[in-house]
Amino acid sequence: MPAADGGSINGNLVEQISKNLTNTRYTFGVSSKQYQTVLEMLKASIADLEKQKLAGRKNDTSDVENLILLLERELKI
Repeated sequence: MPAADGGSINGNLVEQISKNLTNTRYTFGVSSKQYQTVLEMLKASIADLEKQKLAGRKNDTSDVENLILLLERELKI
């Protein structure tokens, strides 16, 4: 997922992914394709941010931390 401002993801992205995960979880269930797709988007976002970090791009580490916390919370379900 591309960074919103070239160096840091938009702060609303974490909130949006969280809402999408919650909505798909309650509407379709955790084993649904819809939920799994949103979860994969979250994983891809984390991977992209970590690649940028390794490449030396300056990212606010809270972006990665917030996405990882969101992923951990969803995987506990």
